[in-house]
Amino acid sequence: MSIHGDRNVEEAQRTHQELNRLYEMGKQKIDAIKLSDVVDQKNLTSDVKEAQNFLRSMQTKILNLKNISSKIHSQKEKQNIDVNILSHEKQLNMLQRNLRDCSADVRKEIAEDERRMLLQSKSGKASSIGDGTRKFTSPKERANRLQDLVARMSDQLGQGEQAMGSLVHSSSVLGQTHAEFESQAGVIEGQEKPQISVRELISSLAELLRENNDDDAKRFLTRNPSIIDKTDDSGRSTVHFAAVGGCLPILQFAILNNPEDATKTDDIGWSPLMIASSAGRANIVSYLLSLPEVDVKHANKNGQTSLHYAASRNHIDIVKLLVASDDGCLNLSDKYGATALHRAASQGHEVIVRYLLSQPKIRIDPRDSEGNTPLHLACDEDRQDVAIMLASRGASIELKNKEEKTPLDFTKTSEFRLRLKNAAK
Repeated sequence: MSIHGDRNVEEAQRTHQELNRLYEMGKQKIDAIKLSDVVDQKNLTSDVKEAQNFLRSMQTKILNLKNISSKIHSQKEKQNIDVNILSHEKQLNMLQRNLRDCSADVRKEIAEDERRMLLQSKSGKASSIGDGTRKFTSPKERANRLQDLVARMSDQLGQGEQAMGSLVHSSSVLGQTHAEFESQAGVIEGQEKPQISVRELISSLAELLRENNDDDAKRFLTRNPSIIDKTDDSGRSTVHFAAVGGCLPILQFAILNNPEDATKTDDIGWSPLMIASSAGRANIVSYLLSLPEVDVKHANKNGQTSLHYAASRNHIDIVKLLVASDDGCLNLSDKYGATALHRAASQGHEVIVRYLLSQPKIRIDPRDSEGNTPLHLACDEDRQDVAIMLASRGASIELKNKEEKTPLDFTKTSEFRLRLKNAAK
């Protein structure tokens, strides 16, 4: 695979992940429109436009993914990308259909409420139509609010530092609230009860954790404890979502609940350590590295390690943590033969390259599957400062890749070529 082929595959993976994120955000926005407890025509229009923006972004990303697929020569990689494209198109069609249906339903409800309130006004009864707002006070909604109150007060009862008098009072009120909730539940028995699927629960938890919303995530898991080990369509669960957002307390709780979660991988082999390293979550990385079962050298299905991603994303603090934990990860190569030094050099991350070159075990001229060294890539991407640094530290300007080209052959200007030669002396 060529340098550009490698980049195209990585770009496809990033686009695939971004489409998954847009799908979840669009779905949540549409769900919010369905469940909103205060709606008017103006707000509905605004919410629908916001949801449509997510869908338009998905359309653009899908087109980008198709364009990337057309540039990839590997049939296996192309097939994987095309499968993802079909999946994303199905998701987009479903969201478009759901948005049309739910916006139409809500508009009908608004119109009906306004008609009813107008009739009430004509009959001399109090009317709230003047503020253009529809407020819901159904037994079902009161029950939902009471359920939230039950959860919050349960949390209060569980805190040992609370004074006994406060606990007794809370316990009494909690009992009354439970009774009222049961009463409201009885009122709505036989009425429509929206069933929240496991997938929707996972999506809600994932969003809370990606935003590092620690408190709400704790309350969510208190109400839905069985969801903690459930996985989404990509094989990711609580521990992975917490790693993305840097939500350390929830990640620790998940691992305490199931120690195997510390090394649990998703469908493409991403571990919590790898996710946190890529996302720049140093607090998560530091904690995970303190666990004996966590392997710094773990690689995903593309052969890439946490160090590959930290170096590629320019997270110097995480690069240092990983190397300090096990410098055996320094020269590991992915399925394309690229090391962390290849990644950092091609991206022009000077601080990362300088640190890697300072390590005694670093190999300065490793070759990828196309025979390119980090210096080849730095020159090809016109990362002049990085290329000069590599050459001055001993990287060869004469090694040839599989196309019989040296790093000098990739220089864009005669001035750069001369500087590189001087640095190599």
